[in-house]
Amino acid sequence: MSVHFKDMAVQPADDGFRLSEVPLGTGVLDPLRIPCLTEGYFATFPERKAARLDARMYWVKANPPEQAVPVVSGKPFAQVLAEEEANNRACLGWMRKNISG
Repeated sequence: MSVHFKDMAVQPADDGFRLSEVPLGTGVLDPLRIPCLTEGYFATFPERKAARLDARMYWVKANPPEQAVPVVSGKPFAQVLAEEEANNRACLGWMRKNISG
């Protein structure tokens, strides 16, 4: 069995925000782009757009990452794998320091 603990960071983007995995203790919770400022994003539930979007974007802007969020697009597979391994090791190090008793 394998378990992978991760933290998440958010970063504003022109079309919404990016959500990315970062080592534990360095985020707010794959880089994912959340294009919530585009026209079609709320097509399935348009009544929720204003109420939720303003609050979420305020939260994103109030919780910037300490450094740019990781991006995997366009990177060679070996590099992505190496960065994921480094992320896993950083998470284990954080857990050893902050969780173990």
